[in-house]
Amino acid sequence: MILFAAGGGNFFGKDAGTWCAEHGVAKLFTIFNEMDDLLNYNHHYKLIADSGGHVFNKGKGGINNLGHTRKAAIPDKYEYMKYYMECVYKLRNKECVIFELDIYGHLPIDSIDGMYRDLNSIPNKKFKLVRCFHPLGIDGDFSLRTLKKWIDQGQDYIAISSSSDTCFHEIFKITRDQIKLHGLAQTGYSVLTKFPFYSADSTNALVTPLSTGTIDIGMGKRISISRCLQERSLDYLLHKDQKARLEYSIKMFKRAEEFYTRLWEERGIVWE
Repeated sequence: MILFAAGGGNFFGKDAGTWCAEHGVAKLFTIFNEMDDLLNYNHHYKLIADSGGHVFNKGKGGINNLGHTRKAAIPDKYEYMKYYMECVYKLRNKECVIFELDIYGHLPIDSIDGMYRDLNSIPNKKFKLVRCFHPLGIDGDFSLRTLKKWIDQGQDYIAISSSSDTCFHEIFKITRDQIKLHGLAQTGYSVLTKFPFYSADSTNALVTPLSTGTIDIGMGKRISISRCLQERSLDYLLHKDQKARLEYSIKMFKRAEEFYTRLWEERGIVWE
């Protein structure tokens, strides 16, 4: 299993990609506001370019209200569609995974399908374009008919949203460990110990420790600094400054990846 750390920027003299690479952690940047990070990423670990669809999908009227709330204003959907397609073309020589522009409910499905076909037909591209499944946003129910259609069309790597959690059992019955699934914003222990995702991402390693005042205690579990202080916890005493907390959180992220990989190997599932 591969866990991708989401979030960009510079922290204590190093960019987010370098922080993660130093600890063997794969990286996810969003096209929305981290395009320079994507273009400048030069480490040998796996890389994902997220479409930025979360800016449209969060909050009132969005198709996925889980995770961090939306902090940026929603751009014009057609202007952003043009920007996204231009960015994907700029990334054509980058060996990475790129998530489709999954703003279902904002753009017609036919438009998103057409955009996917056009970008996937870029000659000599080095990236892999991946579809993103949101059951309610696409089908309007939990029938999974679009997911089944994509699999019939030959999709072998599909991202699924956290809003799919009510039908994870059915999804994994369909994929039968033959289709690689990526969990969008899903690195929690209760999910990754139950379902054999190929990969998943979250902001736990980079954003959460600096923005929420919490300590990562491993396997997607966190404890507030105030509670640590009240309990005179060793975790707080060792990691009370932000830099140490960030580094510790990245290490825990990598340790979690290794744990889930071993767990599923012991259960007979080994991804190439």
